[in-house]
Amino acid sequence: MQRAALIVVTAACLAAACAWGAEGPPVRWRPLGVLEAASADPAAVGPCVAFGPDGRLWIGPSRDMDVGDGPARVHAVTLPPEWPSDAAAWMALTHPGADRTAGIGAAMACTARVVAVGAPHAGCGQDACDAGHVLLHVPGQRGATMLAPPSTEPGAQFGAAVAAAGDVLAVGSPRADGGRDAVDAGAVDVFDLAAGPDGALHARPIARLAPPTQSTSGRFGASIATDGDRIAVGEPGAGTGTPRPGAVHVFRRHDGAWRLEVTLRASAGAVGWHGAAVALAGANLLVGAPVARPWGPGTPRVGAVEHWQLSPAGWRRVRTLAPDDAASDGAGFGSALAILGDTAAIGSPGDDLLGEDAGAAYVCDLATGRADRLEAQRAGMGDGLGASLSFGLVPGLDREHARLVLAVAGRRDPESAPQPGTVECFTPGPLRLAGARGSRLRHLA
Repeated sequence: MQRAALIVVTAACLAAACAWGAEGPPVRWRPLGVLEAASADPAAVGPCVAFGPDGRLWIGPSRDMDVGDGPARVHAVTLPPEWPSDAAAWMALTHPGADRTAGIGAAMACTARVVAVGAPHAGCGQDACDAGHVLLHVPGQRGATMLAPPSTEPGAQFGAAVAAAGDVLAVGSPRADGGRDAVDAGAVDVFDLAAGPDGALHARPIARLAPPTQSTSGRFGASIATDGDRIAVGEPGAGTGTPRPGAVHVFRRHDGAWRLEVTLRASAGAVGWHGAAVALAGANLLVGAPVARPWGPGTPRVGAVEHWQLSPAGWRRVRTLAPDDAASDGAGFGSALAILGDTAAIGSPGDDLLGEDAGAAYVCDLATGRADRLEAQRAGMGDGLGASLSFGLVPGLDREHARLVLAVAGRRDPESAPQPGTVECFTPGPLRLAGARGSRLRHLA
């Protein structure tokens, strides 16, 4: 049986070097509990997670990833202060058209104002398969409104990636065409979120972003991250060669307009879909290259992650990270990323240490260079732990007891029917000696 997995974490522990250094070993994580989908909806837990500011965890369903077929709803889960002693509360948000093929929940982003849920396969009922749309749900209200792409294009997959912060919503269409010679070049639409005269939330299109040079299969917009002032857009298919080296483009808002600030290219150790995943928080930017050969030609394609930092002189590469104990060629290290302050999380869903494609996830401290490989309770063959990551703050009995958490979801075999998932929760504390691990990330540069 395949399962999606999710881990809840409460401390800042992150890494970049394969040695602990002078500050001692990294913080350990102990199991807190396991969250499973209701038996009536076994496919409710799938490969995408996103925490909202209110502490609710949004989970996209499991589905056939090739065609998007699966449950027509996403779920929001509230973990009570005494969980797992007290049961978690589940809420469902159903696609307005109950469209099982829309791919609802393939990507999600949450702010205090809105929950944006991508449905990139929507449109077949209107003869526009995979044109896509995004559902906008206002916390505290019922249902969702449908946000269509400003220009409908069959196959563009509008909603395959979403990012939101403040009044900014960015939506990727990685398979939008840039012309006859730029099939699947990709594009990103930027919207302004504001309340209209009717009091309802409206998304007004204000910009359409494109790469400096559009190319076939560039897939600009396959990943997006924003902090409200900047938007980082991954273009994993940029460049030439096999695999494509990839690139990341950072746009900055100035006088109401979004302008390209810089294009970041991969270092030698991170060539291979650089930009397949991005995470941005203030001055820190992480870029995943999940098919890179970090140790040079002829070595396994385990993947790599680059840490970029904004300084007065501009963006500079701080370090390149790679797993020091990747159990397989194709570990996919860097397939998913999340940042909260100086703490980051990295997914490696193809890791084989706990079984073929069981997956793995790491928590890293960008400031100190310490790392910890998280120990899953149930991840096994095919679970793909680390396909999606999200930080959140789960309310406690009072402010002092609120939990900082990290949700880590598993992926699904695209050839299989939806399978039941589980959620694994961890909190800081002593680990059992059996199976305890040290730092497992290599600092390459």
